[in-house]
Amino acid sequence: MTIYDKPFKTYEQQIELLRTRNLDISNQEFAIHALDTISYYDLINRYQKHFIPDGDCFIEGTTIEQLYSLSMFDRSIQAFILKYSMFIENIFKTKLAYTLSRDFGVDMSVYLAKSKYKESYQNPNNVLTFDAVQLECFKTRNDDKIASNPTLYYREHHNHIPPWILLKNLSFSNSINLFKLLKNAQRDDVVNALLPNEPDRILPLNEKTNFIICALEAIRVFRNAAAHNLDFTALRTDETRKIPSNTLSKCLPGGILIKKEKKKIRKNEKVYLKGVYGVMLSMMVLLKTDYLKNQFIVDFLSVFNGIDDDNRAIKSFLFQCYANIADMPIDTQDRFLIYLEQT
Repeated sequence: MTIYDKPFKTYEQQIELLRTRNLDISNQEFAIHALDTISYYDLINRYQKHFIPDGDCFIEGTTIEQLYSLSMFDRSIQAFILKYSMFIENIFKTKLAYTLSRDFGVDMSVYLAKSKYKESYQNPNNVLTFDAVQLECFKTRNDDKIASNPTLYYREHHNHIPPWILLKNLSFSNSINLFKLLKNAQRDDVVNALLPNEPDRILPLNEKTNFIICALEAIRVFRNAAAHNLDFTALRTDETRKIPSNTLSKCLPGGILIKKEKKKIRKNEKVYLKGVYGVMLSMMVLLKTDYLKNQFIVDFLSVFNGIDDDNRAIKSFLFQCYANIADMPIDTQDRFLIYLEQT
């Protein structure tokens, strides 16, 4: 008979286990509520980097209420990321659809013709082929298990499916892949629209293209982690979607959001840029207008309004925990406030 190393435990058994690990649980009813709504794994394992540094016992004085509050705060950050990832996806798809329609027309057989694209694109770990992406595009139109409105409506009631309709149903991932395979003229047009040069910031096209691809991939991955309740705080960009820190710094000058020392980005800042903070700054760049950037900051700061205003210590404690776990600057709020005041 197999003896499982992670057997089922009732909520009461889970609570007893947590008490043996030095977690302060004074309210049994609340503890059951926390485990029932969030789960043991999400409540404990997700934040153990901060609360269980030795991998076994909680830091003295840690309460289940603190873990619960941190989990709710984490979910507020994720909801914020989800909201603005949808903005970014829509901005990107709108420009991609505009370019495809203008240059290739509205007939799917024409704007998805193989001759209009590069045969392949070299990702860091694999080769992306146009044939594979084209197949996914046609699945979005033809496969009844995948097709949905508005593409399905257009398939049944119109004689063509224009790019701005197909892209509504094409996944973010496949839309990015289609962009990667564009020939230079169309790809450069999308790049310049998403990241236009400014009088005090003129970037080479290849640098802008690389930034946009890496930023979109990172935003997509973090968005998916939030949407599917994965370990969001532990997520970091790897070499396949590493956001170029120097380009990001050029797009957000002034040394407010990205700290430098002797004109070089500090080492600890590069660590921050691999996590959710780097994704947030990339979102700011791709939001383009000052209005959207300012609203982005206001919305981020409003996450803290859900915490008891009468207890500044709780706000400070929660964000210190979150910053430690997610590798965010401890002064993130101050940075955004200063940036907001100067724009």
